[in-house]
Amino acid sequence: MIAGTTAGIEVGKIGLEYLQHIGLAGSVVSVAYVLLLGGIGAFVTREALKGGDDDSGGLEHDVDEDADLEDADISDVAQKIQSYPIPPMMSLRGGFTVSLWMILAVAFATGLLSGFLGVGGGSSECPRCFT
Repeated sequence: MIAGTTAGIEVGKIGLEYLQHIGLAGSVVSVAYVLLLGGIGAFVTREALKGGDDDSGGLEHDVDEDADLEDADISDVAQKIQSYPIPPMMSLRGGFTVSLWMILAVAFATGLLSGFLGVGGGSSECPRCFT
């Protein structure tokens, strides 16, 4: 993940320097922030409204740590990322198998946000805590 994140940071930094050179950095970064925060807000709202099976809305806070995760408990994005069987495959904690290339792509995207917008990885990673 370090390699993907570092590459993403460098690409984001180069893109930002180029935008500064042509005089568009302020406008593009402002619009990118609005889109990022709006997307995170929409994602978190959708997940909160989706809620549990009891139609009460919201998230279930009681967690049985010994229970196995079912496919319904895994977000659509995570299932999609896990569905690409591009070798080499890596086994992760919890019994999940994911392609190394998908891990690097997620790390690159996180690094790109860090390099371009100056935000930490929590801006993109934290909403996944709700899924």
